[in-house]
Amino acid sequence: MLITFEGGIRSGKSTQAKKLFKHFKSQNKPVFINREPGGPTAAEDIRKILLNPDAELAQLTEFLLYQAARAELVEKFVKQNLEKDRIVILDRYIDSTYAYQGHGRGINTDFITEFEKLVARGFIPDLTFILTIKPEKALNRTLKTKVNYLESRFENEELEFHQKVQQGYLERYRLEKKKGKERIHIIDGDQSKNEVFKQILDLVKLKRRKM
Repeated sequence: MLITFEGGIRSGKSTQAKKLFKHFKSQNKPVFINREPGGPTAAEDIRKILLNPDAELAQLTEFLLYQAARAELVEKFVKQNLEKDRIVILDRYIDSTYAYQGHGRGINTDFITEFEKLVARGFIPDLTFILTIKPEKALNRTLKTKVNYLESRFENEELEFHQKVQQGYLERYRLEKKKGKERIHIIDGDQSKNEVFKQILDLVKLKRRKM
């Protein structure tokens, strides 16, 4: 089972991904967690470039670097664990590209889809949780914790960029629903951590019963 967590900056997705990982671990389930970009050594090296606040990358360069990091993650982590019937949890995956590079940067979504086929190689999430909070609030959270947090290139973007990213995620959800798919679930990230996790856990249990 492949479960992914998505959302804009400071939406709480990483916290919830870790909570679900710990939940499965407590039940002695074979579960593994990773993040995008990152995981394998080469992907972690690419991550340093992508999140470096001083890096000035062309839009296409950024997109291709994300695809390269994902190719490493899919081949050396996702594929290997899913083929052994393990649960895989990812903090960001294919939907982030549509939101950030598609809507945020303006990369053609048909172009992104072709790369998805090539790089994801059919490893599509069984469940995806998109945590949403108002971009204005997310940026405010970033400013409050900037002293203790390594800034990334994306956190330095203007409000308009983050609004586009949020719209991208919502559009992705609408398109999936239009196709009759129940993969993506929108969750209000402005609730308490426990309330958010309860909703996630209920949806995970429902999905596992159907599989």
